[in-house]
Amino acid sequence: MVLPSTHFEQIRVVSIPSDLDASEAFRYATGIIAQAEESEGDY
Repeated sequence: MVLPSTHFEQIRVVSIPSDLDASEAFRYATGIIAQAEESEGDY
């Protein structure tokens, strides 16, 4: 899974465990991103 960014050096590639469905991994990743955005006051 590729986590995009507007800054090239901040693009990340994450491996998904074989026992985790791709849609579950996507949901989990977007949940973490949403939590980070909510905790950052200036975002």
